[in-house]
Amino acid sequence: MSSASASATVIAEPFNELFAIRYQHDRELHDARELATAACMKSRGFDYRPRDYVKPLRESRRIGDEQYATREGFGLSPDGPPLVSQSPDELRTLGPAAAAAWTEAYFGRRIDPQQIANGQSADKSIVVIDNGEDGVVYFRKDSCIAAGRQAVEGDLVEWSAVDGKLQSMRNDVIRAVESDPRYVEAMTGWASCMREAGYGAKSRQEQIEELLKAIDLEGGKSGSLKEREIAVATSSARCEVSLGIGPLYQSLLNEHQEVVGRVNEGTILRFQELEREAEKRAEELLSRR
Repeated sequence: MSSASASATVIAEPFNELFAIRYQHDRELHDARELATAACMKSRGFDYRPRDYVKPLRESRRIGDEQYATREGFGLSPDGPPLVSQSPDELRTLGPAAAAAWTEAYFGRRIDPQQIANGQSADKSIVVIDNGEDGVVYFRKDSCIAAGRQAVEGDLVEWSAVDGKLQSMRNDVIRAVESDPRYVEAMTGWASCMREAGYGAKSRQEQIEELLKAIDLEGGKSGSLKEREIAVATSSARCEVSLGIGPLYQSLLNEHQEVVGRVNEGTILRFQELEREAEKRAEELLSRR
């Protein structure tokens, strides 16, 4: 291992250990949801082929990893993750009316955002979860996608509320770290270090956003943009190592995660219970195949 990679700090998401069941049994949870979705579609008179499992990409944040930066830059992708197909194979042989009926059974009727007011909806088939500054999540509970989830996750209102709270807790930790005076001071040093290298962004995120805008304007990541990304990311990694930002970030994350965790002990316990219950339901569903 080179000295550059040895200096890197790999940062996992806050509360990552709470998602152990989900990560370890991801395929089983997916397959069980798909089986239940197919059963729902069949009950409504439609064909549905359970979708194959695709392992999700879970990349940890790298701070001060010069070896990675010289190879991948910041790891930016102009295309983003693959989108769910809006034209499933099952629709190819259906006429317009039948295709519309299939789509409504699978996805549910389209939700007009105007139906969601102040984190609520008059339509009782719509579940609305208000996560405060992290936004509002809403979906139809009478769709077959929801039926597939419910067969594994149980009460979707509680599941979505608790899961959303965990995501908000993760964001609370990150916001606390990045507003911590110790981190702000370190990033002031980073900005000064980057100016000396010829870059004017005030933060790592601002630097990444500038690159993403350039990629978007180019319609993709050209060779020259890739070279620019690598050059910026390499300078950033060197500045992070020289200022000890990686170990500082990890220390602050641990500190603020402990504080947020203590305040939300009840949510954490219920989240763990829901995860275990979902695993059992998935196991039972798959055993009946």
